[in-house]
Formats: sequence, structure tokens, C-alpha cells
Amino acid sequence: MTPQERDKEALIQHMMAQAKHVGLDLNDWTHFDANRRAGLVIKDANSIKKIGEMFCNEPMESDEMAALQERADNLLARIRYRLAPLKVRIGEMGDPRGCGAYVFFTYNDRYVPANTWGGEESGWGLF
Repeated sequence: MTPQERDKEALIQHMMAQAKHVGLDLNDWTHFDANRRAGLVIKDANSIKKIGEMFCNEPMESDEMAALQERADNLLARIRYRLAPLKVRIGEMGDPRGCGAYVFFTYNDRYVPANTWGGEESGWGLF
């Protein structure tokens, strides 16, 4: 199993735990649904990361920058929409060397699952 597959599987497990925590019917919110949504949000987060890298590395005109920023905002909105049933908070990327977006799960009162150097304050990074 590749590191990306391990990260995706861990994300799915957290999504299922969050679904149970917020009271979603697990007959409607299945592992298949979580797997599909996880793949889509990871893809969108990676696109946001690539846009951030382009901002840092490529000279561009202001209209190109505005178009890319609008694209990044739309991708982030799609991530929020796809994870809305889970009632999680989505954080934005601050540094293109990290993750495109972060998910803050609330299903555990003792700790917040995290896979980044920032720990609980940084949430679960979508790689």
C-alpha cells in the first residue's frame, strides 16, 4: 500500500467516525460514499496545492492571478460541499509546501486527529 493509499484509508476511517458522531444514517453514508468523497476532496486539495505552487514559482499577470484564485476558491467550496454532511471545519492552505486543505474532525472529545507537524491546531491535511 502506498503512502497516498494509507492517507486516503485513514481519512475514510475518520470520515466514518465523524458520520457516526453527527448522527448520519450509516446505511445511507456507507464506506463506498466515504471512499468516493475522500478521493474527490484529495484530488481538489492537490489542485489547490498546485495553484499555490504556481503563485510562488511562475510570473503572471494580474488577470491570470485572479483567475487562478477564483479556481482555488471554487475548489475549496467543492471540498466544503462534499464534506458538509459531516459538519467538519475546513481550513485553507497557507503554504504551498504543505496541504491544499485541512479537515478538522470533532468526533473525539479528547483529541483532534492530525497528520501534520502542526498537530491538533492544523487538523487533518488532505495530501
